[in-house]
Amino acid sequence: MNTINKIKQPKMIIFDVDGVLLSEERCFDATTLTVWELLTSEPYLHLPSRIPFTPTPDEAVMQEVRQHVFAQEAILHQFKAKGLNSNWQMVYLLAGYYLIEWLATLMENGQMSRNEVKAWLAQPITDQRLQGLQADCADFTFPDFLRHDAYLAWLAESDKDSLLQGTCLDRHAKERLGLDFAEGEGPFSSSRTFWQLGHDIFQEWYIGEAYTRQLHDPLRQEGKRGFLQAEIPLLPPEELQAFFRELHERGITLGIATGRPRLETEVPLTSLGIFQYLDTERVVTADEVMDAEKRGGSAFRLSKPHPYCYLQAIRSRTDAVEECVEACRTSLPLQDADDYLIVGDSIADALAAKDLGVPFAGVYSGMDSEQRKAAFIELGAVLLLENVNELL
Repeated sequence: MNTINKIKQPKMIIFDVDGVLLSEERCFDATTLTVWELLTSEPYLHLPSRIPFTPTPDEAVMQEVRQHVFAQEAILHQFKAKGLNSNWQMVYLLAGYYLIEWLATLMENGQMSRNEVKAWLAQPITDQRLQGLQADCADFTFPDFLRHDAYLAWLAESDKDSLLQGTCLDRHAKERLGLDFAEGEGPFSSSRTFWQLGHDIFQEWYIGEAYTRQLHDPLRQEGKRGFLQAEIPLLPPEELQAFFRELHERGITLGIATGRPRLETEVPLTSLGIFQYLDTERVVTADEVMDAEKRGGSAFRLSKPHPYCYLQAIRSRTDAVEECVEACRTSLPLQDADDYLIVGDSIADALAAKDLGVPFAGVYSGMDSEQRKAAFIELGAVLLLENVNELL
């Protein structure tokens, strides 16, 4: 552990999950598998592929897909550096960019005119409409068409807000396809249909066929086993149990603020024996964030690095959503900020803590650990941890 400042014992600690309690690796696998499915499988774009699509890939195929989609992790590193924490948004930004590239190819090959492309983008992007773009174009074989250098340059030019709102995809569509539309009215920033499609496919990969049926959601493709029963804890379960039990016995209120949906939070944390130590009213997940976003309209974004999920956990889920959203705008930093501690592993977590004025403990093990340590220090972290157990 690297102590930067001496801090008092907080009354409440709010934890992120991925990269703090559980490994992020399966989330990233599901991200790249979702992009692969959208680009190459028959219900969607069905591009020719050197890696034949299957809903039951083995570990070798999953890693091959991940290496191609994430450019040997270079794209993932860039996402992280930008403070992008949502795997669903990563899917959206990757699949959206390459959808635009596919439309450009159809134009260049004379299979669609510019006006036809503009008319196509004017309607919600659904799975049925993606099927309508399927065409014979052998020079666009997956993964050969993934021009990583161009994608990384585009990503570097895009700021955090444009990545979260999708306006960077509108900009790419304007430049690549020669189209024009008013600010905020482009095909990607004005519609959530394509985002929702990526979200639903990701959820199938992550929670698997059995849990998808349990949620009564229609399966898009059968056979996915899911990762929910194969979560990888970052410490042995008995160590995590002892850690949370100790904090609980000290009288510290414990909560969660995560980009995971509720099912994907409760199932693994319960199986690890640590959910029992949490104040359940201070467990805020992607389900609550998405519900709050819907109340605010289609362009309303509250996912990290926005501080909403952490503030809602601090205030309790019983507090009105609208009041919490308004407090994010008007009542930060918190007056009693030193009563709390946020423990996260990403720049997005650190940015949210900084907005709240709450002390931040950064867990830096794993990918880009040295770069994240430096970023955490710059963003005012009070503790640097190799693992959460060091917090004791």
